[in-house]
Amino acid sequence: MANIIPFGGDNVPAYLQNTQADNSDLLAYAGASFPVMSIKGKVFTLVRGDERQVVPNPKDPESPATSITVAVIKVSPNKSKTYYANGFTEGAEDNKPTCFSNDGIKPDSSVANPQCKTCAACKWNAFGTARGDNGQMGRGKACSDFIRMAIADMTNIDEPILLRVPPASIKAVGEYGKWCAHRGVPYNALATRIGFDMQQATPRLTFKAMGFLDQDTYMKVKEAADSEVVSSMIYGMQHDSAAEHASEPDDIPQTVVKPEASMPKAKPATPAPAPEPVPASTPAQQAADDIIARAMGTPKVVSKEEDLGAVLDDLGFE
Repeated sequence: MANIIPFGGDNVPAYLQNTQADNSDLLAYAGASFPVMSIKGKVFTLVRGDERQVVPNPKDPESPATSITVAVIKVSPNKSKTYYANGFTEGAEDNKPTCFSNDGIKPDSSVANPQCKTCAACKWNAFGTARGDNGQMGRGKACSDFIRMAIADMTNIDEPILLRVPPASIKAVGEYGKWCAHRGVPYNALATRIGFDMQQATPRLTFKAMGFLDQDTYMKVKEAADSEVVSSMIYGMQHDSAAEHASEPDDIPQTVVKPEASMPKAKPATPAPAPEPVPASTPAQQAADDIIARAMGTPKVVSKEEDLGAVLDDLGFE
């Protein structure tokens, strides 16, 4: 029988002290764990594991916040995709999607039954394949798109939060990016107010710049954008995504977590359109890409009123 060397403090056997530990085989199955900002029911709810905390309205703590002001740390350049063969059932014990993709290019390697080798060629990625509650075909896609966005309270950049931007809000993200690029400012250098379009039945997000982050906060945002946890949020890990994709039933056209709000501490073979190539970033676009990564909390903004006033007038703030 082999002798077992007992654990004791930080002691490591001499024969292992100069050996690099490679646990990648096991870590491939360790799902990433990070908070998620839910927008179900037009309510901002911070989800940490099994704990859910509604973000309160600062003017009326008994009611939920209608918007949050945050730092947008980083936004995925690719759309993620989710497909449920039998639809999404609220409260079901197993709500894992039938197929999903973190990069919008091919199914995730953990999918047991991928619907196609590539997302572009998949029949469920075509408009007109979605079914409504009445079973009739709709204009949308059975495989729904969403964008992964890492945001943070501006007073707590070290704790990024995942926000999934639903299909109907993707256009708003693009418009915000154009706004930033036109003015030559990076999105992650701005305090961004994220709210709801109250004229829409399902959650449709709006994005508005409220001011500039101070230099120290901006540097923290840039550092966070390069971190492993934000990379996991934006690009996904190999085996971490099924629960994430299943937790937001709103706006899924399938068949059958301060002042604005106090935050808690190949061309397809089918009719499906091929994804557009991501163009090389220009200085203005890169600047715009940095502004959306700073959108959660009470921003520290430029202190000189006259300087800020001139900037806001030039940018067309209300």
